[in-house]
Order: sequence, then structure tokens, then C-alpha cells
Amino acid sequence: MPFVAMLLALVPSFSAGGPIEDPRPEITHLVTDLDAAVEKNGKGDTQAIEIVGRLAGMYEKCTPAERELVVKQVGRALRDPRPRPDKKSFEDRLAMASAQALGSMGDAGAKELAPALALKHFRIDGPLTEETIAQLGRTRAKQAIDPLLEMAGTRSLYCVRGAARGAAYWGEADGATRKKLFEGLLKPMQSMADEVRSSSVAVGGPVIVAKEIFEGAREAAYAAYSELSGVSEARDIDAWLAWWNNNKTKSWDKKKT
Repeated sequence: MPFVAMLLALVPSFSAGGPIEDPRPEITHLVTDLDAAVEKNGKGDTQAIEIVGRLAGMYEKCTPAERELVVKQVGRALRDPRPRPDKKSFEDRLAMASAQALGSMGDAGAKELAPALALKHFRIDGPLTEETIAQLGRTRAKQAIDPLLEMAGTRSLYCVRGAARGAAYWGEADGATRKKLFEGLLKPMQSMADEVRSSSVAVGGPVIVAKEIFEGAREAAYAAYSELSGVSEARDIDAWLAWWNNNKTKSWDKKKT
């Protein structure tokens, strides 16, 4: 059974409030076309990217049944690997576009983005990993918070920078959530800054050392601190740490403007 046919079979016909309308023909046609383009194993990716963009633009006005169909099909496009001829890397244009689309789809998008981070072609594609983490944060789904904090504590530039970019979308969250994200981003960065200052860290093999991570993620982290706190006067990691120590016990229900 084709993938889209299976999805249509899974869409419920009734809800607690009564019957659910079937997806509109224009939605099912786009989803079917996306499925066919994805099946071409790279040759249809340009078409697939265009369809993903159209579906993302239509998503806000979709019915629940249509949203379920769209999210699952775009999630499939996100996960479908595109090995390059060298077999050691992947073509990620479609996955990038799909991650960005899912980032605009809230809780439903988060459910597709988070599991993808464990896939092999994500683990070896740093920019795709970073974008997926950032888009997971963009969903502003509660289930995204713990993965963002976990990624912020890794020794991977792409993960740390992606987590910082993702956290920056939470500037309008409640005070407790913003505090949690701020602290979870600040402590690993402060630790790496202290490590760089106290020792000479050698670069070896595939390991991205503290200096590289700190310098590569610093701009995104500072932008996130500013969005989460509502202040911008701190200019370096020590200033942000001092600001945190002076404000962590205060109420963050209203950000400073």
C-alpha cells in the first residue's frame, strides 16, 4: 500500500465533537505528489522542496485531519536519507526544507523533529543537526525543552549552536521556562570559557574542543540570553554570568525592556 494511502487510512473519521471532514482534494493531491517526489530518491527533491513549502504555507488553515496528513508526510521527507555517491555524506536540501516546515507546525512538528536527531544521516551531518535542533526550539512545544538543554550540554558545536538558536524562540514563554533555558545554556558555555582560559586545549582528531565550540556558538548563545532575559547590556560570558547571579532569584514574569 502506498505511503499516502496508509496515512489516509489512519485519519480518524469521527471525533468527540462529531464527524471529521475528509482532507480537501488540494491537500491530498499535494501530499500524494510529495510522496511520489520523495520516492524518486533525490531526483524529485527540487519538486519535493517546493511542495513542502506550499504545505507549510497552508498548514495554519488546515483542518485537524489535514494537519495530521501533512505533518506525517513532511516528517517522512525529513527522515528519508539521500546518500551522495561517496556513500559517506548526504544531500540534505530536502531534509533542511522539511525541518524548517515542521518548525512552524508546533507540537505536531516537534513529534517529527525530535526522533530524527537519532538517525545516522543526522548524526554525521552537522548543519542538518543544527537546523533540526533550532527548528525543534522554534515549535515552542514543551516537549522540546529537555532536548534543547541536553544538546546545549554536549561537546558538539552544531548541537550547542542549534540549541541556542532554538532557545531564542522562547522569549515570550513564562518566567520559569525562560529561567530554565537561560541557565541550561549559560552553564555549559561558562564551563567551556573557563576551560579555555585555564588550559591549552589541543585540537585532535574529530573532537571539537571547548575553544572551537565556545567561539562558534557564542553569538547564538548571547542572542538567546538576550531574548530570554529581555536585556542586552551584557557583552561577554562573564557579564552574562554576573547578570544571571544578580537576577536568578527574581521574578521573570515580566521581562525588562
